Amino acid sequence: MRNFLFTFLFASFLLFTSTVKAQYIEVGGMVGGTSYYGDLQKTKPELGSFGSTVSVMARSNRSSRYAFRAAAMYGSFNATDGRNSGSLRLRNLETQTSLYELSVCAEYNLIPYDIIDGQTHTPYLFLGVGGLYFNPQGRYQGKFIDLRPLGTEGQFLTGTKTYSPFQVVIPMGFGFKMALKKRLSVGFEFGIRQTFTDYLDDISTTYPNLDALSKINTIAAEMSYKTPLLAGQSAAIEGVTRGDKNKNDRYYSLGVTMTYSLASPQKMEYDNLYRQFINF
Repeated sequence: MRNFLFTFLFASFLLFTSTVKAQYIEVGGMVGGTSYYGDLQKTKPELGSFGSTVSVMARSNRSSRYAFRAAAMYGSFNATDGRNSGSLRLRNLETQTSLYELSVCAEYNLIPYDIIDGQTHTPYLFLGVGGLYFNPQGRYQGKFIDLRPLGTEGQFLTGTKTYSPFQVVIPMGFGFKMALKKRLSVGFEFGIRQTFTDYLDDISTTYPNLDALSKINTIAAEMSYKTPLLAGQSAAIEGVTRGDKNKNDRYYSLGVTMTYSLASPQKMEYDNLYRQFINF
């Protein structure tokens, strides 16, 4: 999957850069926050779960309605059973996950966006495809450690590989942009990333045989089953549900955007016949 993912993204980037000669390019980015939906947070994102988001992007404006963009984003979130109740709270698991994303998206402006003609603001929708590298960590003796190499659900006991940190994602969402000047625009954006993994939080299936796991790695066993740290008791739990394997995780991002056009005002006009009669 890793080779396919990077081959696809590289090909998409080449396609993006090969079509920009007749259009105009904006560069910029976004700052904001990221949260997620998964086994530790099954409903709306809790305010305390948001981590930071920073992204950079290049947008190719094809017409007043359509644009394409390539982006790189870093985000993070934290989630904990401490915000849940009942049996989920007693599960006592948590994660602090870092996200590294590359994506290519198409944008559709709901109102024609043509700065030269005075159409300086619009809401927009976007949809695309991307590649993700993620790294969930858990707290062990006051420090956060990587969870994937531990095989907390007994992956190494069965001789199978643990989950891949490289995944395909489907970015989608909406935003609003407004031109402050001919070259400078600002806005906001909300995006959802649908993933094809249930392990953004290192939780998916059932508890392993803790005695067997402890013989391989005592830290892995402790990070797999953390109820005793909260409830002061232990039990034989092999095969008991640890997560919901039937639902893949997804993450959210929202933030403020700013872009700067690299084109001269003449190149920002989409109608070449009209442009030649205008003195900019």
